Amino acid sequence: MQKYLVISPRSVFGILLSWLGLTTILLGLVHITSWWPLKVLLFLCLVLLPGAALLRLMCVGIKSQIANVLYSFGLSILVLMLSGLVVNLLLPLFGTPRPLEAQWALALWYAATVTIITFGRRTNRKPLQISKPNLKKAAWPTWVLFALSL
Repeated sequence: MQKYLVISPRSVFGILLSWLGLTTILLGLVHITSWWPLKVLLFLCLVLLPGAALLRLMCVGIKSQIANVLYSFGLSILVLMLSGLVVNLLLPLFGTPRPLEAQWALALWYAATVTIITFGRRTNRKPLQISKPNLKKAAWPTWVLFALSL
């Protein structure tokens, strides 16, 4: 019985690019429809994708999926904050009067994410190993907190 699901580096790159494409599609759909479930999915893409790619770039191998999601969230928030800061500092130099409007911030977020994914492919050539979660080990308070968070 296989303990890990092994994904090749090329497949990881394809998955990350597909995730970025899904984020772009969701962004367009949210702009057109303003449907709240799509906004939730877009939020999850915005706050998890750069961090997951950055963990891959830094060659960090975290065994726990929960810790992996938490680190991805924190690193993605860092990317969002830094891209907003760069937009706010650079675009006034080029004559943009309101640099923190959504299109400018998202454009730099997109550029930063593509850069992270590309450099991650070049630097980390190891396959990704995902362990199968053991849901039977989770205690009942974990399930209660999970249900309440939904």
